[in-house]
Parts: sequence; C-alpha cells; structure tokens
Amino acid sequence: DDEAWDDAAARRTARGWLDGAGLSAEGLAMVAAIEADTDRLALRPWRALGDVGCDRLAELLTPVRRAVVAAGEWPAGNPIGVPEPD
Repeated sequence: DDEAWDDAAARRTARGWLDGAGLSAEGLAMVAAIEADTDRLALRPWRALGDVGCDRLAELLTPVRRAVVAAGEWPAGNPIGVPEPD
C-alpha cells in the first residue's frame, strides 16, 4: 500500500540511499554491491555442475521450457535476462 511504500522510501532516504531525484550515489553503490553478492552466491550450484553438467541440465530442461512457452507462460522481458526460447 502507499503507506508502506512511503515508509520504505523514508527509511532509505534516512540511510542516504534516496534523494529527491531517486537513487543517490550511495544508493547506486548499495544496489551494485547487492547485485554483486547475488551473482556470487548464485554461481555456487553452476560451478558445482561444471560446464558439462550445465550443458546436460539445459538439454534435460529443453522439453520443460518448450512446454512453458507453448502454454503462454514465458514472460516477455523477464527480469533475470533469460534469452527468449527457441
């Protein structure tokens, strides 16, 4: 709701992450740090699989991906950068 958004914005402004124009330099730095941490943490399972394992997983998931697309459940412009399915 609007009150929750306003409260969250006030907290981020108090931390110096937001200013009148949007994200401050400190806010942008925090976003970059969070994204870097997310990327680092998300790599662990892919590293464990290795290149061959990742290729095999992609092969095994291809029918699932095609079924999701055929059902109309593939989001356009998905937020995680997954390429459009073939």
